Amino acid sequence: MKARKRATDEPSGFSFLRVLNQVGMGKKKMGFRQILLILTILICLVNLAVARQIYVAPSGGRPNGNGAIDDPLDTLGHALEQGLPGDTIVLRGGVHQAGNLWYTGQGGAPGAFLTVDRHPNERVVVTGKRLVIESQYVRVQNLEFRNFLIVVRHQERNRWRYSHHIEILYNKFSTSDVAIYFCCHDGLIQGNTFDPAYYAIYLMHGHGNVIRGNDIRNTSKYSVHIYDEDKYDSSGEPHPKITNLLVENNIIDGSQSRSGIVISGGDYSEPPIEINGVLIRNNLILNNATGGVTLQGDGRIKNIEVYNNTIHGNPGGGIRIDPDKRAENITIINNILSGQRSAHLYSNGDASHLVVRKNLYWDSTSVGEGVHDSSPVMGNPRFRNPAIRDFHLATGSAAIGKGEPLAKVTADKDGRQRPIGSACDLGAYEHE
Repeated sequence: MKARKRATDEPSGFSFLRVLNQVGMGKKKMGFRQILLILTILICLVNLAVARQIYVAPSGGRPNGNGAIDDPLDTLGHALEQGLPGDTIVLRGGVHQAGNLWYTGQGGAPGAFLTVDRHPNERVVVTGKRLVIESQYVRVQNLEFRNFLIVVRHQERNRWRYSHHIEILYNKFSTSDVAIYFCCHDGLIQGNTFDPAYYAIYLMHGHGNVIRGNDIRNTSKYSVHIYDEDKYDSSGEPHPKITNLLVENNIIDGSQSRSGIVISGGDYSEPPIEINGVLIRNNLILNNATGGVTLQGDGRIKNIEVYNNTIHGNPGGGIRIDPDKRAENITIINNILSGQRSAHLYSNGDASHLVVRKNLYWDSTSVGEGVHDSSPVMGNPRFRNPAIRDFHLATGSAAIGKGEPLAKVTADKDGRQRPIGSACDLGAYEHE
């Protein structure tokens, strides 16, 4: 294949010969970790220097093409077989029949993702069945998936090692099935749109994942499903967990029969799945049938933080804490809860160390059931134009200046610094 040309001049002050000489004298001048770091950097630089663009055309490509723009491959599957760290698989415009793909290749490396992208200014639609990824440092971006599922799961070939650093960015999903199954460490699901989906994001065990800036509408079931029944067998890991998860800056609107976000350890896993450390901040959670955010199920749920969200118009209520077993260390601060047709907050009493304060409640004279807010704010949030999903605060909003500073919320959904003015505002947005 033709290599993508890269600049090979060394940056000012950097010399491969000097680094190699230092590595050669490492016993005297450098420690083992320093040598390992330098070798890793060198490997990444070599990968970048030979990285390619591998083209795939929905018509006119060849199974044994060389992947150049004038001799493209015929399928995404054939391109994945050839992809190396730093390569970009470029899909040309049109409809790609991807079938049932199972990628277990080496993937990318730090600073050298294996990327699947579209050709600039061309519309790419991927259909078929699914893409299963068991790898690391793989990025899938700027594509349109129609009735096509992306699954990220354990690497069977590596004795059930977790896939890690998988990024799904700025894609469009339209499906009657699940859009994304995600079982991963340090992954990122960002900037995607889902309309419609059965489940939009079904996140299973893994550590350090981020769900950010997605626009999710019209799901049949849960929109963000933080839930595990160990469907993808975690052999080799006796106690699978969901830990250190960030859910921020999303729009979650219109689940037809479930909650916008559910956090549940699963009902049938032995031992029960543990969910430990979920931060939910700066989201718009709107019009979801059975509630905005729900904590339920049979697992171990603890250290859940719900900060500065706007939770509006959910028929089943705002935030429901309804576990089968005990939940612990649940903190709910600086949210706007308005327009629900049921309790803004609900707890069945099976939550220890439940902290609730500085939330705004509107269209109801009470905070909710089984929950005490130590410093509630009652009043009209005065959204700018909720009919078009504009939930910025208008002048005179009761949410302006009523929040408390939080170390984990230093910006709003638009990325503006908090606070603007002398005190933080409630909800997803700071008032301009």
